[in-house]
Amino acid sequence: KLKRRKISLKNHGPQVDEHGIHLAEFKIGKLRLDTKSLFSLNWKFGKQSNWEKKGVTKEYLDNLKDEWVKKAEESGWIKPRARFALLPAQSDGDELVIYDPIDSTLELNRILFNVCIGKGQKDKFSVAQYFHSKESGVMDVVGLALCTSGNEVDGVISNFKKENDSESGLLLQGLGDRVAEDLAEYIHNLLRQRLGIKKEKVGQRYSPGYAALEDMRNNQVIHEILKGQDIGVTLTGANEFDPPSTTGCIICFHKEAGYS
Repeated sequence: KLKRRKISLKNHGPQVDEHGIHLAEFKIGKLRLDTKSLFSLNWKFGKQSNWEKKGVTKEYLDNLKDEWVKKAEESGWIKPRARFALLPAQSDGDELVIYDPIDSTLELNRILFNVCIGKGQKDKFSVAQYFHSKESGVMDVVGLALCTSGNEVDGVISNFKKENDSESGLLLQGLGDRVAEDLAEYIHNLLRQRLGIKKEKVGQRYSPGYAALEDMRNNQVIHEILKGQDIGVTLTGANEFDPPSTTGCIICFHKEAGYS
């Protein structure tokens, strides 16, 4: 029988000192893109070792990226926007209770984490364990972010398809998805800085639908608290974000937080 992972919460990180909900807008050319993921995953060129077989080089892909970034920015196809916040939070079992940034006695909503099996099948845990509990009386902090490439992308992709230009549609879709993910990484780093965390890669982002946070209904919580409609983001009946090139996440700043 697997036992619950023991997690130390003593001095694990900052408590609430700066919080509130913020809006940020970017130009795509100013955003640092993860080109490795863009080329291999989003644009489906695979590993660099296979590029030669496909008749492409890194120089070609770098030029292609610059070309599409310029097109997307000048035409207004991609408009990166984000709503994000640092909010007071405590755990209650496997739930994370999120409180109002002004009145920390007012509960805004809850995030439900699912129990995961740890690495090597040695233990089980939920991400809620990385936060101080209500019973402890200690108020913790959680980051929330909702990042989108904007609601112009889908319409442009549809036009490409009507023109039988599936390649352009794939390139724009891949770029839009990459922008949303890399904007989330930017916001994650920004919130680390605001909390005075000097080390990069401390903490973990969790998005609904993935390991540790499988229930898509958690997207409703992110959207409601961050007022996703203010950046043109809505929810489908399946609790997925629309436009599709959008990502929402919960950020835990515990140094041991991960997926395993």
